Amino acid sequence: MDNKEIRRKILEYVYKIDEESPRHYVSRGELIKFLEIDEKRVDSNVLYLEEKGYLKLLKTLGSLFQSVQITSYGKDLVEDPEQFNLEFPLNITQNIVSNSVGTIIGSGNTQNLNITNSFNSLYDEIQRRNPEKKDEITKAVKTIEEELKKDKSDKTIIQKSINFLKQNAAWIVQGIIDLVKGSFGI
Repeated sequence: MDNKEIRRKILEYVYKIDEESPRHYVSRGELIKFLEIDEKRVDSNVLYLEEKGYLKLLKTLGSLFQSVQITSYGKDLVEDPEQFNLEFPLNITQNIVSNSVGTIIGSGNTQNLNITNSFNSLYDEIQRRNPEKKDEITKAVKTIEEELKKDKSDKTIIQKSINFLKQNAAWIVQGIIDLVKGSFGI
């Protein structure tokens, strides 16, 4: 997981906690447990987000911080999907590229994942990013998903859908191409 993805996850998590319990602080330990990464990486990224004004830290003697709270500026960023995705791009393809049998093809690691989960993530993102054209975009993505599930995929149908997406939802194209490549074992 790169730093931008870590920062995105921190902000989303702290935002979610704040929505459930306003003005609630999230402890350093909770963040480490949630992210499942080295505590130094958590510290580094939390401090970055504090410097940017997205988080407020509760500090104690002898530690960098004890807990974090999202600021109004951080909330505004999370609630503005376009700006949030510019600042902390959603890395749709990282560790979710899979072939039809559900093996992830990634950076030296292999895990099991159903290809449907990858597409479900895309459908959720379509709802957030393109609500006005969500039906047409979802239909094009669904067409690709259905073709990839077949034993003999029709590459022409896939290409036609990708061309439509290039015109109407360019942000999704690279993720789709990576899923297609993964499905064909490329």
